[in-house]
Amino acid sequence: MGFTFTYEPNIFVSGISPAVVPTGDNFVISGSGVCSATGVTLTDGCGGCRHNIPFVTGYGHNTDYCIITGTLPDVSPEAFMTLEVANTRSTGTFYPFEVISSAPCIHNCEEVIITGSLTVTGDISISGSIQGASPALSHAGLIY
Repeated sequence: MGFTFTYEPNIFVSGISPAVVPTGDNFVISGSGVCSATGVTLTDGCGGCRHNIPFVTGYGHNTDYCIITGTLPDVSPEAFMTLEVANTRSTGTFYPFEVISSAPCIHNCEEVIITGSLTVTGDISISGSIQGASPALSHAGLIY
């Protein structure tokens, strides 16, 4: 009779690339123990929404270290999200994880990023009238 032992290391997330991820794009998670991951989850800044991230494990440069490649689903853009990589005995987190929209921002955008030159032109016009009341001066009751 033989025994089978499985070692599952603690997970520590050391980095994410790229640092800002558009919805629908891939990103890479590096760190120790990530090859033993059983789940990758993204949590919003309020902690109310959790999104499961599809992922595959693989090896980085010259197969020197383990990485996870995740694909970001269509989630609402937010600057301060938490990424969690878990196995059955530990969870490694990365904060802040920033999600931007892959579509152009039309309304209710969390942030505006301007690259290049910005020129704002226009005219300022102020119209109207100012009216004031002059208080009546009275000498009654004054002693000279």
